[in-house]
Amino acid sequence: MFVKILAMRRYKVEGLTIIPTVGYDFDQVIRNTQRLLEQLFSENANAIRLKVYSLAIEYDSKIRGNYWRFIKLANGNASLRNWNAAFRKDVGNSSLKHSVLDLFFQINMVQNWDVYNDILIHAYLEDIQPYLKFSDD
Repeated sequence: MFVKILAMRRYKVEGLTIIPTVGYDFDQVIRNTQRLLEQLFSENANAIRLKVYSLAIEYDSKIRGNYWRFIKLANGNASLRNWNAAFRKDVGNSSLKHSVLDLFFQINMVQNWDVYNDILIHAYLEDIQPYLKFSDD
């Protein structure tokens, strides 16, 4: 049996904090996600923010802080499902960039600390943090 090991590109972004798996602070996850958005999408970060914030305002009354309502709505609504179409060329095939966009979108669309602590922390720890390089790496 042959196993192909893929080299994972790791990104160094200044000002990030390592998020521990136990005893984490989700405010720090939000700050890290915002810093990553700035660094990885420097030219389009403001456009991404405006798009996400406008969708959050538009759909807030339908989502009402409920993650499962958000998922159902996002899967059935073309404007939510394809919100990032304008930014796809910036993402390319980068798993990190895709994950940062997705997490930023979810953090802002479902503003609920239970969701942050139960669901979104895992997205950060599994889909973003492994791609980051910290000063002690």
